[in-house]
Amino acid sequence: MKKTLIAVKLLVALLVACTAPIQGTPPNDRPIEIPATSAPLQPSLTQPAAKPKTAPTEKATAVPTLSAGTADVPLESSVLLTMWNQRRVALRPVDPLTGWDLSGHAPISLGQSFQHAFSPDGRTLAVAPYTGGLFRILDLQAWREATTTIEVEDWISAMSFSPDGEHLAIAYDGAHSRAGGQLTLIDVARQTVTAQTSLSFIPRLLKYTRTARR
Repeated sequence: MKKTLIAVKLLVALLVACTAPIQGTPPNDRPIEIPATSAPLQPSLTQPAAKPKTAPTEKATAVPTLSAGTADVPLESSVLLTMWNQRRVALRPVDPLTGWDLSGHAPISLGQSFQHAFSPDGRTLAVAPYTGGLFRILDLQAWREATTTIEVEDWISAMSFSPDGEHLAIAYDGAHSRAGGQLTLIDVARQTVTAQTSLSFIPRLLKYTRTARR
């Protein structure tokens, strides 16, 4: 019985020894270091950053500017320009190539509002104020004006030269008459009214026929 008990204890001790974990001790107390296989790349402080790609742009070209001055060109080579300045309109001839005023041709004031008509040859300009005033004739070839004694009292609706340029017809609102409008015929050279009649309507367009003289 004692032998059996001793054998059982030895068997139990053997089993306990087999199931216990095996603890190994390293040769020294320092931790095991595992070398890194790769390291993240750090950007260089001296390396310039890449510039973003931009679309190609056209090269800027300098635009020539014209300085102020006057042009010595014939009046026939100029163009007429009206400019609004200080609540009045001024007529001035300018050189179309430079935009400069013609020398020796001072601007001509046309007033605040006006109706106008060119003669067939383009040498005479008739000007009359919209709301009443003196009728004016401008000799564009000589660049001078002639103020007539003819006074317009009503709103002008249309103006037209005769084919020969000797007469000018003016239609306007006949506010001072019982009719709807009036038609006045002016002798340009003599600067006089040669005919006048009342109309039952107010003309907005006015033109001579090709064979008409007056």
